[in-house]
Amino acid sequence: MKVTLDIDKLLEEKEITKSEYNKLKKLSMKSTTALAYNVLIGFGVVAVAGGLLALLKSSMVTIVLGLIVLLGGLIMQRKLPEKWSVLSIICILIGAIMSAGGILYLTKGSVGGFVTVGVIYTVAAIYARSSLLAVLAVFAFSSCFGARTGYWHASYFLSIKESTITMVVFTAAALMLYQLSLKLKGEYERLATIAARTSVFVVNFAMWIGSLWDDKVQIGDLKFTVDENLIAFVWAAALITTCVWAWNKNRRALFNICSVFLGIHMYTQYFEYFGGKPLVIIIAGLAALGFALLLKYFNKKLRAGKSIT
Repeated sequence: MKVTLDIDKLLEEKEITKSEYNKLKKLSMKSTTALAYNVLIGFGVVAVAGGLLALLKSSMVTIVLGLIVLLGGLIMQRKLPEKWSVLSIICILIGAIMSAGGILYLTKGSVGGFVTVGVIYTVAAIYARSSLLAVLAVFAFSSCFGARTGYWHASYFLSIKESTITMVVFTAAALMLYQLSLKLKGEYERLATIAARTSVFVVNFAMWIGSLWDDKVQIGDLKFTVDENLIAFVWAAALITTCVWAWNKNRRALFNICSVFLGIHMYTQYFEYFGGKPLVIIIAGLAALGFALLLKYFNKKLRAGKSIT
């Protein structure tokens, strides 16, 4: 466990003695030196890996090199966690992203490619107990259903091609991961919880897209259209229900996620219906301030373990 202390202030306030101050300062210098050493080596790894990729220009080399760097990071994470912690994290992230990029390029972004990347991220996340890799694993699996983000000059976009299927699959995934987190302990419980929360994000993004456009679903020979108004209604009902459940279970993170998306949903439908007139924007701004204050009040109650009433 790492603790941040202002030892100069503690000495000034006579909370620690001069000898304790000197000892703590000496220990912090060792830690700072190790951190700088780790970061320096990490930059070296990035430079060498990047140079080889630019020189060889091969997706197979990218995959192999990425897996080697990833494996090296995982070994350091397990065998020498204290001494090489920063370097191991750098290697794990670089290796995972490199190998994933190579696999997706080689498979031309196919479903099989994203499944392979998701499996690699999942195994690496469990072994390294990395919350970031757990999040990336969920997003990799979501890409199997057409989830994409993109950017060009002054523009960003979010795309989910199979809104309804994404909702169903990741709602089930969130529930299973939540149940799994109840049976796990320590770091593994944390990983399952983070993956469940990320699945909730994916579900909400899918519902957001679906509430704006009809979703044309095709499963084999079966074809049907899910109306956008139905998705909007189901999304609102699901968010309210989940907020109430999260409140009763004192799940503050889930409560905040659903509250924020409830606000997004309300504003999306509000502007869709009323447009962007000046008065409409003013009312929306005042409502946003009220919503923020209300959310702050609820969070204060949750931290204190009290009920809304």
